[in-house]
Amino acid sequence: MISVPGNYQALTPNRCYPAFYRRLLSLFAAFCGLLFTNVSTAQASETEYAIISDMASQSLLLDIALVPESVRLITVGDRGHILYSDDHGSQWQQAKVPTQQMLTAVYFPSSSTGYAVGHDALILKTVDAGNSWRIVYEDRTLEAPLLDVWFENETRGIAVGAFGTLLSTDDGGKSWTDRTYDLDNEDGFHYNAIAGDGEGNVYLVGETGLIFHSSDNGDNWNRLDSIYQGSLFGVSADKKRVMVFGLRGNAFLSTDKGDNWQPISTNLQETLFGSTILNNGQAVLVGNAGAIVKESQSEAWLATNRSNRQLLNALAENALGQLIAVGQGGIHRLDSI
Repeated sequence: MISVPGNYQALTPNRCYPAFYRRLLSLFAAFCGLLFTNVSTAQASETEYAIISDMASQSLLLDIALVPESVRLITVGDRGHILYSDDHGSQWQQAKVPTQQMLTAVYFPSSSTGYAVGHDALILKTVDAGNSWRIVYEDRTLEAPLLDVWFENETRGIAVGAFGTLLSTDDGGKSWTDRTYDLDNEDGFHYNAIAGDGEGNVYLVGETGLIFHSSDNGDNWNRLDSIYQGSLFGVSADKKRVMVFGLRGNAFLSTDKGDNWQPISTNLQETLFGSTILNNGQAVLVGNAGAIVKESQSEAWLATNRSNRQLLNALAENALGQLIAVGQGGIHRLDSI
């Protein structure tokens, strides 16, 4: 059982994060006492595959995605677990994965190609919709996890993470460029999440309210004015708007690409970690203590907590319009919110 602290204050990069964060659950072992080092080439090592377990679907899971043009759902998490479902989330199979490192995020730019990231600056790739995976990047000397990944298309993408790490590729992961120092983040604050709107705008959020905006799919970045001093753990964007969210239920909405922001009233104190924008255009957020927040036309969004109060890290809408969340205790169906 994960112990959830009653409150939290933003931490600087050289301090250890509490275990209840969304992706920062994954950092507990890795962040204590670590110093940032430059990205180097992947380290050769003997491959250790994730252990196939009947309990994998009930283990800690950190992210979930619906594969485009498909009914397949993919989720990733602790001990290198990657699971997929071809029946809208009822039954799950475990993929063969060449790592036992914790995986923090997954993204599919197409129906066949996907990427996952995690500890040891690890990046995995699949070209068969998640049936099999291979390592395309790893740097154990960095000793800092990657926390999110986003791709413009099958070949061009960005991975971000601890201590301001930002890596990019233009060749489908064959090579990666360290762009950590290209952004205005001299203190090395962590990047927690990245998202694009499909029209060239990409948003990056992190510690101390960091928000960056790129209007050219990540070639160039502009640091936006601060709207909030606490850490932001998630971002969602579509063609009409962008949302950022984080500590103690704090969430903000912009309809002009981040030039102006309005606070979202969630009536919650729980930290928010994951979100999705539904096919009908509504947004749903999830977080600590089983928090679920659904967009409403009223001033306050509709907020509730699941009875088991287990941490929810991320969620996705399946092909039937149902919501599947992942987090503490594995996979959760959100039948009514």
